[in-house]
Amino acid sequence: LTLDFYNNADLVWVPNNATGYTLKEYGFKGSFEIMPNGTDMVIPDKSKYFKYRKKGLQMIGCDANEFVLLFVGQHRWEKNVKLILEALKKLNNEKEKFKMVFVGEGYAIKEMKQLVKLFHLMDNVKFMGVIINRNELKNIYAAADLFIFPSIYDNSPLVLQEAAAFGVSSIVVKGSSSAEGIVDGVNGFVIENEPSSLAKKITDLIKNQDLIRKAGEGAQKSIYHSWENIVNEVQQRYADLIRDHKVKGRTNYDYED
Repeated sequence: LTLDFYNNADLVWVPNNATGYTLKEYGFKGSFEIMPNGTDMVIPDKSKYFKYRKKGLQMIGCDANEFVLLFVGQHRWEKNVKLILEALKKLNNEKEKFKMVFVGEGYAIKEMKQLVKLFHLMDNVKFMGVIINRNELKNIYAAADLFIFPSIYDNSPLVLQEAAAFGVSSIVVKGSSSAEGIVDGVNGFVIENEPSSLAKKITDLIKNQDLIRKAGEGAQKSIYHSWENIVNEVQQRYADLIRDHKVKGRTNYDYED
């Protein structure tokens, strides 16, 4: 029934190509267009950014010199969070200094905390729970140096855009839907789906802060989309579609700009 609904539609929008290809794999016969998601996060000016960052560092108990890694999302094994913890274990064994911050909740959180103890990461990992207040979440994003999102489960995660609003680039898994549009070292970073690959990427980037800043600027320019801009694009596309249908005699709707 779901596929019948899609196949009977005049036009199908998807947030990225990967989602469209998945529809095709399910049996969708038609064509699709890309209409990306947006975020309500607004790119802050420098003064606001530093204010957010200062508050964020206070929230997670870090000073300005600590290297902060961030994950925001459901704490589920499908999100590949175990890969993060196993990579952090390697970093800790190599005596790298970092702070990993997890924001969210989910069924795997109890076992995640057990792994943190097992891997002797208690001093390196902080679980913040769910942060509903958007201003507090802004603080956390601003405090991060890198956003870690190795999920191969998500199709077009908004959290990558939220991080990009604050000039924070993401580390994603090669070939995943989340990696669509990300060019390694340009607007984010790409790894293999292995803890050693993530650990090596983080180790290399800790030593190359300029590359992190460059990728953060790239992410802000190419990954970030405000809802305001997306809505304007949607409105124009609706107008075009209605006009096309009127020309074909398939609708009697009137449209006013």
